[in-house]
Amino acid sequence: MSEPLAISNNTCNGVVYVDDRYFPLVIFYWVDTPDEDLCSKIFEWRDEMLEKATQKGLSSIVIHHTNKLVNPPATARKRVSEVAPTGPRQLGNYVVANSALLRGIMTALKWMAGDSIKITTFATMSKALTVAIETLKAADTDVPLASAADYVAPEGLDAS
Repeated sequence: MSEPLAISNNTCNGVVYVDDRYFPLVIFYWVDTPDEDLCSKIFEWRDEMLEKATQKGLSSIVIHHTNKLVNPPATARKRVSEVAPTGPRQLGNYVVANSALLRGIMTALKWMAGDSIKITTFATMSKALTVAIETLKAADTDVPLASAADYVAPEGLDAS
């Protein structure tokens, strides 16, 4: 199993691990506290990945696993609401959050972004993966993952 790409900066404790082994299904594992700059870096990377999918004629879905995310400051939340709706088209933008409070924050971000972004929240990674696989298959996009049960998180990351 390959190591996930770690995107970080030296201005915060946050890091985002990118699991792109099942491209065009990509999973971001958000860990600790991100800042505005880290959020910008994540979405720049996402846009490059989505552009590659578009060039290959593929639909894509991004899952943001946020169970290890810690208290993102208002500036980071605002930055996400600004950049999440931009960039190449994707079939889905899914968020896994085991915290009802965090799911509420995601609902607020969706409200701030308006109709320009589709965010779907899930309490479990299994449910998000199941819906993502079904959605990609319905769009005639091959997914190198047969079912949610086949997914194994990268070493050191918890996909619960």
